[in-house]
Amino acid sequence: MALDKLMMLKDENVQLFLTETANSLVKLDLIIYFHDKPSSWHSLEEISVFMGRSIEALDSELEELVIKGIIEKNVAGQGRRMIYRYGGDEAVRRTVEGFICSYNDYIERLKIICTLLKNDSAVKNAV
Repeated sequence: MALDKLMMLKDENVQLFLTETANSLVKLDLIIYFHDKPSSWHSLEEISVFMGRSIEALDSELEELVIKGIIEKNVAGQGRRMIYRYGGDEAVRRTVEGFICSYNDYIERLKIICTLLKNDSAVKNAV
């Protein structure tokens, strides 16, 4: 059996979400972070400290999730800083929920992480 077929997730919708939206380790962390805190607003600085990642590493990935409708962005502090929270309409939230359910399954989680590592340019350059 081909390795690519072994790495396919059980749910085609989750596989598509992984390929098109949650397509990096940083985005995976951001999706889980906001999913677990659905009604809280957070600044980029707060997210950076919590995740132990640089603002530069998070900024563009966060903006892509805003464009995809996963995260909402708003202005705070008289326009001095941006804040973010879990967003999306009901369909987007169902898709994210399906992804999180798959991620909570041990084997599916391994497949997701392996897929992301396989596609991560930093990992490719290190090997």
